[in-house]
Amino acid sequence: MDKQACVILFADLADSVKLYASIGDEAAKTHVLELQHLLEEEVASFGGKVQEIIGDEIMVRFGLSDKALPCSIALHRKAQRYSKQHAIPMSLRIGMHMGSVIEDHEENRLFGDTINVAARVTAIAQADQTIITEALLNNAAATWHDAARRFDTVTLKGVSAPVMVYDLPWQQDGLTAIMTLDNDNYIEEIATLTLSHEGKRISLKAHDGIFSIGRAITNTLVIDADPVSRRHVTIERVRDLFVLTDKSTNGTHLFTHTGETLYLRRQQWPMSGSGELALGASREHGTYHVIQFECGTSKATG
Repeated sequence: MDKQACVILFADLADSVKLYASIGDEAAKTHVLELQHLLEEEVASFGGKVQEIIGDEIMVRFGLSDKALPCSIALHRKAQRYSKQHAIPMSLRIGMHMGSVIEDHEENRLFGDTINVAARVTAIAQADQTIITEALLNNAAATWHDAARRFDTVTLKGVSAPVMVYDLPWQQDGLTAIMTLDNDNYIEEIATLTLSHEGKRISLKAHDGIFSIGRAITNTLVIDADPVSRRHVTIERVRDLFVLTDKSTNGTHLFTHTGETLYLRRQQWPMSGSGELALGASREHGTYHVIQFECGTSKATG
């Protein structure tokens, strides 16, 4: 295995569920495979390599950012032409990041956090959109700095501070203006979250990454109670909210300060206000599996 710097690009077929529902599984599969073949040819023409194809998504590697960036535009255009030619809804969402990866030559596979970051950035992108990291943009030619638009700051697992990501427009028609702020006078309100359990208080910060709760000792907060799953819930800051995701067998009961009662099972909930989370069973079964939460905001000068 050896370590090297490269650009990782993910191109994911947007709204694939809609495609499969509209023309049927077999026809959709045929079109997806045909488009992926065309995208692979386009990647090769820019000196890139399709490393993996995972369902409706391709993972590509490049040695240079100035090959990857124009290729992303070409991929969007290829999908757009294919969509018009066949009169079916097919568009891409693309995410890119630059960093070091570990290559296993025997397995022909890549490993490393660069891949995880690129995948997370792709998840931010919408249909017909390319999102790139600041690390990638900083290694690109000046012309790309002029083209890219600051899009958002996101929290990525394993990164100690929020990361700036950029939108890379490839078509001018209907371009949405992204508002920018004067950083010298801007005061940002940052979401905060405090959890309380058995006398212990935990304050989650925006850059803490994914916070997990469950029975397994690998969780950030371990609650060893019978109704609690090994990895019961995760909490992650998404843009300006903390989002709770239930991953459990028995579900999570929510009791909010407004008197609302919710039950989540393999679902997400944007956290707000204050209240209690009862993991795996309702509050009537005791208190050890119950967590108090309180959402708030703090101010940070930019």
